[in-house]
Amino acid sequence: MIIVWLLLIVLTTTLQISCAKKSSPDEQKNCKTCKVFGGDGVNNVIHEEQVCSDDEEKDLHSRFPGREIKCQ
Repeated sequence: MIIVWLLLIVLTTTLQISCAKKSSPDEQKNCKTCKVFGGDGVNNVIHEEQVCSDDEEKDLHSRFPGREIKCQ
């Protein structure tokens, strides 16, 4: 009986790990790299960050008000 419970725990853990790994690449497909530029032009990147949602991008804009930000 103990062996059955241990096997069940191992299978459950393995399934959860494999599902988590599958979702990560899908989330990364929707991510963009955003660059925040300083006052010296487009060659002066003062911050770079990967954003994966509209909320994260809005947060980036709110943290750097008045700065030029390009995401792609």
